[in-house]
Amino acid sequence: MDNLFSDIIERNLLKEEKILWAGKPVVRKQSIHSNKLQVLGSIFCGIVLLFMLIVGVLFALLGLIFIGIGYYFMVGRFKIEREEKEKTLYAVTDKRILIFKVTKREEVVRKYINEIKNIDISISNDGIGTIRFGEIPLHTRMSDATGIKSTLDYFGEGIPTFYDIPDAKKVYELVNSLKNEM
Repeated sequence: MDNLFSDIIERNLLKEEKILWAGKPVVRKQSIHSNKLQVLGSIFCGIVLLFMLIVGVLFALLGLIFIGIGYYFMVGRFKIEREEKEKTLYAVTDKRILIFKVTKREEVVRKYINEIKNIDISISNDGIGTIRFGEIPLHTRMSDATGIKSTLDYFGEGIPTFYDIPDAKKVYELVNSLKNEM
């Protein structure tokens, strides 16, 4: 952990609270095979370019807007996600789960372990996984199928979630055991 996160953690720990696990999301390279939206975005941009050639200059501005949207789905969202992950730290203490995000401002999401009603986990073959601490809303379940986080998740209105953490099963078992002890 770098000094920036060490300072934030120190300021946000309760008296006599101990960190049992801390980690950052894994930043993975995305491949076309693992993301169908990249392929769809490429096809979409191709269709828009073809449309612009057929229709002419009148619709060029509209076409450029659609190309920008297609570019975001193909490349831009991965850059944004990468930057977000690099500035995120997750922690499990003996009392709470904590999510620290440091962008232009410092954001801390806290949830007491005894308040967690439901824990959902999804793990890939390499052990990297996502853990959600609470009931998964319908909008999140629907967006999970697309590979794009829900708009509400970006604005912090979703449930506390550890995205793409290494050894997700170990963290899941740790939080579950703490939950059962309380």
